[in-house]
Amino acid sequence: MKKILVFALATILMVGLLVTGCAAPSTPTSQTPTPTPSERVLKVAGNFGNVPWVFKEGGKNTGFEYEMVEEVAKRMGAKVEWTDLQFSGILPGLLAGKWDAAASSIFVTKKRAEEFDYADPYYASDTSLCVKKDSPIKSFEDMKGKIFGAESGSSNDAWLKEMLPQYGPFEIKGYDRIQDAMLDLIAGRIDGVVGDLPTVEYYIKDKPDLEVRLKANKTFMQAVFFRKGDPLRDEFNKYQNELKQDGTLAQIYRKWFGKDPDPDSPTVKVFTTPYVPEQ
Repeated sequence: MKKILVFALATILMVGLLVTGCAAPSTPTSQTPTPTPSERVLKVAGNFGNVPWVFKEGGKNTGFEYEMVEEVAKRMGAKVEWTDLQFSGILPGLLAGKWDAAASSIFVTKKRAEEFDYADPYYASDTSLCVKKDSPIKSFEDMKGKIFGAESGSSNDAWLKEMLPQYGPFEIKGYDRIQDAMLDLIAGRIDGVVGDLPTVEYYIKDKPDLEVRLKANKTFMQAVFFRKGDPLRDEFNKYQNELKQDGTLAQIYRKWFGKDPDPDSPTVKVFTTPYVPEQ
């Protein structure tokens, strides 16, 4: 009986040792790190041939409007993801939800105001006609029979079409970028380029053979555009107003235009009521 008891105890001990030896080693419990929230992204479309607003220089994005949008986004806690494309595709893409905003010196017009929301204007511009200095065009009446270029889908393109019954007939040639139109003007393939006054003046500042010959004398406000009802517009507006109030936007203006903005210009003016276009 004693031998049986000893044998049983030995067997139990042996089994215990085997089980202990075969068990997987315990590992310390590791905590999965809490993922950090991804950085907010603001998708913006622009035509990166639109000097001095949104363009490329030395392989880098730059421009007045580019810097303004980047600073607003920084204060919003967002990173800007830019899309570069021809002007005619910017607003349709915004309408289709391909990006959150459109920034490319876009004029606020009655027609656009019906389809989109927009932040408060940041600049007041005019439509201008650029020609060679030896051009025979002295007035709008001299446009008859000539060829004029403008960015396809732009307000300048629309202005040319609007003027056809009064000053035509003349031919309108559409371009993806105003620089291409200017090259055709220099080469003599067209008789003039219609564009935003500040854009044209910036482009021709080092081209003594070109000049702004005529202005439409219509004030168009420029603004960043959003889809109808998107609360992003109000948030953007809030920080854009900060830029106006603390002098940041005036500083950007001085960098690109070499002078201070007029005290009553939309570059520094905070709108107390929403801007409504008259045309």
